[in-house]
Amino acid sequence: MAESNRVRQSTLAGSWYPAGKEKLLKMVSQFFDAADKVKVDGTVRGLISPHAGYAYSGKAAAAGYSLIKGKPIKRVIILAPSHRMPLRGASIMDVDYYQTPLGDVPLDVDSCRELQKNDLISSKDRVHRQEHSIEIQLPLLQYALEDFKIIPILMGELKSDEFETLANLLKPFVDKNTLVVASSDFIHQGWRFGYTPYKTDQRKKIPELDHKAFSYIKNLDQPGFINFVNETGATICGKNPIGVLILLMKNTEAKEIDYYTSADLTGDWDNSVSYFSIAFLNSDKNSSNPEKKNNPGHKNEKKEDKGDMSLELTASEKDTALKLARDTLNLWVKEKRLPENVEKKYEITDRLKQKRGVFVTLKSHGNLRGCIGYVTGRAPVYRAIMDNAVNASTNDPRFPAVEEEELKGIDIEISVMTPLTEVESIDEIEVGVHGLVMKRGYRSGLLLPQVPVEWNWDRDEFLEHTCRKAGLERECWKNPETTILKFSAQVFGEKED
Repeated sequence: MAESNRVRQSTLAGSWYPAGKEKLLKMVSQFFDAADKVKVDGTVRGLISPHAGYAYSGKAAAAGYSLIKGKPIKRVIILAPSHRMPLRGASIMDVDYYQTPLGDVPLDVDSCRELQKNDLISSKDRVHRQEHSIEIQLPLLQYALEDFKIIPILMGELKSDEFETLANLLKPFVDKNTLVVASSDFIHQGWRFGYTPYKTDQRKKIPELDHKAFSYIKNLDQPGFINFVNETGATICGKNPIGVLILLMKNTEAKEIDYYTSADLTGDWDNSVSYFSIAFLNSDKNSSNPEKKNNPGHKNEKKEDKGDMSLELTASEKDTALKLARDTLNLWVKEKRLPENVEKKYEITDRLKQKRGVFVTLKSHGNLRGCIGYVTGRAPVYRAIMDNAVNASTNDPRFPAVEEEELKGIDIEISVMTPLTEVESIDEIEVGVHGLVMKRGYRSGLLLPQVPVEWNWDRDEFLEHTCRKAGLERECWKNPETTILKFSAQVFGEKED
């Protein structure tokens, strides 16, 4: 067996995530601060977490890990696929620690050795050396948990009966203080990945394919999930880890925590990778909630934001918000960096520290140049302004990134939202007062209150355009399965009428 204190050195620091401890800690903490606060009932027993570079998958991964932050989890079993080298069965590296810039993560060595007594679990160190799918999870776990050990299992090809064998080997180790994580991205599509299931309309069809896979996971249908992947050729790299996880998560409820694709960030639908964060929850606390049982795909938006949001920003606070947005835009476009020491350099009041939905809109000579925001209170107002000044200038897939020579011609508008509330009757909707969110299944679309005014729409036209923004049929708002949410917003900009 291994010599004492053998360490698997980090191979991702400086590429997949920052090499410096402080920079990495700052990045991870920002992901956790910005994570959608999804309400869950019950205890998180397992997670499916993506494993791309943090610039791409960090937000989704943190959304899942935020559910276990500070929980009394003492051991994490990580099931991860081998990407770089062929592997039969499974392997645990013969080391005592995994290294990251945040410190060394100890293995549960005794449990690992016990598992390695079975012929299905070997110790092939060479397959671990350059593999990213285990290590990428560790800094997020280190931020979420204070004191834990890991059982890091790399997985290769499994015969159909070996899924059950591996799950049975792991079951004795899955106690109330143990979390099981399956490390996996979802659909990889495009010429780069040799998988092009659709020639057109990828923006619609790829999420549908991902969510078809999720439907088997949600039903804890392990054979159905494996058959679906095999029959469609769906490029879900962690298929086998997910298959074992489903078997370990019987008597739980699978819940989608976050989902998006790399194309949502880059605009490149010719090549994209999908990122899911999925939690498995003890079902004993869910059965008593009939509303959730009848609407398993819906979040409770009415309770998602908390606190007194009735106070509008003052004139001084609006000035601070606009200055921060302008400074962020200029620094990012010119130097690809953000303002530093924000709370010292700007007058960040308690209202600017409230977590609210915030959108930043850029206009160039009166024409839209970018608009991205947070629908719910993912981050404090001032932080959301900074994030979305960057997003609107760089990540809006409808436009190329803003160039430095454009900055003088761009005006900034900020929309600070009230919490979302469900619409019981369309008579509640006031054009010019309310913004709308249209949701059905995993599709949703939002239009801000100022949009129908700018386009001179009546209420029906506003509803229809919000349906289209969600990628749904024009009159989806008449469908009883569609949820309509309204909100108000305090809208202000550099160029006031």
